[in-house]
Amino acid sequence: MTAGETDIEEIFGYIFRCEIENLKSKLDSMGAISASMASELLLYATQQGDEGVIIELLRRGADRGSILLGGSSLICYAVAADMEGLVRYLVSEGVGINSIDDDGATPLYEAVTSGNYRMANILMNLGADPNKSSMGIAPASLMKKMGWKF
Repeated sequence: MTAGETDIEEIFGYIFRCEIENLKSKLDSMGAISASMASELLLYATQQGDEGVIIELLRRGADRGSILLGGSSLICYAVAADMEGLVRYLVSEGVGINSIDDDGATPLYEAVTSGNYRMANILMNLGADPNKSSMGIAPASLMKKMGWKF
């Protein structure tokens, strides 16, 4: 096993164990990582579900517009996982609040169909358009049927 392979194994271990400080230290010691490696690490981090690790990888160059397994965008994943900090980070970095992912969903549609009123409220406050059709349905009509008031 080469030194580079050992470093990568260590990084995957830190992500798996959600050891963000060790991850930061290791990445700092390695210097720049390639965009393809950052994307691979990001995909793995989303499977582990640690918001802080995901944000750290994004700060290190992972693609904010990544499409994850199954076609979900990173922002829709963050909404479904109820990761407010990640949602806010992505929006602050220019990810479209009304973007449609490969599944055909907008972040607001994701929040509404998962019954997450709090996240839907956050998205609306960040500028999500409740009338932006997603899979042929405007989230506003779903919210009305659910009795949600905004």
